[in-house]
Amino acid sequence: MKRSLTLFFVLLLAVSACKLKNGREDVDPREQYVGTFAGGYQAVIRIGSSELDPESGNATITVAKGANPKEIALDLVMGQVTERLTAEVNGADFTIIDKKQDRFSINNTVIEGQYSATGKFVNANEIVIQTQAGAVRGGVQYVKSGSISGTRK
Repeated sequence: MKRSLTLFFVLLLAVSACKLKNGREDVDPREQYVGTFAGGYQAVIRIGSSELDPESGNATITVAKGANPKEIALDLVMGQVTERLTAEVNGADFTIIDKKQDRFSINNTVIEGQYSATGKFVNANEIVIQTQAGAVRGGVQYVKSGSISGTRK
């Protein structure tokens, strides 16, 4: 009995050691992206074929694990704008899933249109997000495109 109990514990330790050594199944892949990234943003508005002067400034992106295993939460601070978005992660790429509409202003006129955004972790220390919102008004297309990027603080 003593010998079989000892053999059982040896086998249990061997299996546990193999899991720790070979298996990364217990490691959440989102962990490598969690943190704060500092950088900047740039946005440009196009009205038909005309382009307005771009705006740019500093940006901070804070990444946290989301509620679901394939989600991350992004807290964005760009100038006076602060917002929290949720993205679905696919490897190093992600897509914003909880924002479908956006507003932007042109000469005191508010344009509301469809919004989409995708991003990528270039490596564990760099993030890039591309955004776009657009609408057609009076036969004219209005589009606001943006880029937000940062490196880990």
